[in-house]
Amino acid sequence: MKNPGNSITTQRLFVLKPNVGDYIGVYESYTSDQRVTKFSTWKAHKFKKDTKAFLKTCIEKWNNGSEFNYKIILKTNKSIIGMAKLSFPEKNQVNIGYVIQFEQWNKGFATEILQGMISYSFEQLEAEKVNCTCDIENKASERVMQKAGMKFQKVLPNYVIHPNISSKPRNALKYSISRNQYLDKVKT
Repeated sequence: MKNPGNSITTQRLFVLKPNVGDYIGVYESYTSDQRVTKFSTWKAHKFKKDTKAFLKTCIEKWNNGSEFNYKIILKTNKSIIGMAKLSFPEKNQVNIGYVIQFEQWNKGFATEILQGMISYSFEQLEAEKVNCTCDIENKASERVMQKAGMKFQKVLPNYVIHPNISSKPRNALKYSISRNQYLDKVKT
């Protein structure tokens, strides 16, 4: 599979490789907001230095090819409203993650970013399958995956720890879309 590029564009968003200097925008948009980080695998950042360290880790992962985190920027005012992630768990498969600033919820940005990342995965990275997961109680994220054309695959028992909810592993929902399903959707 090809390595991802530094940018993806959707109708209303720029999706770009982050840099450490983005830490204030990322901190203010979502990493410090407990409403947004409820279903994350880490606690909300109390300090901007926490977000700076997080971005350094994102860039290290980008550079070693293990994970590709992107900042999400509104085209209209160039503000950071979240992040999206591509990773490659298996050959020809892409996992996508996304997080959107609370003030931008219910405006279709999560669906737009997920649809854009799915298209990019099939058209540019030549993926055969794209996957997403969310906490079993995260109905908003589940709805985003459905709107993006993904299909429910299974419940993943004790899949991930969400420390803002519990210190114990929680069940997750897995959704996927295959290349053929994507191509059928694009044709209609």
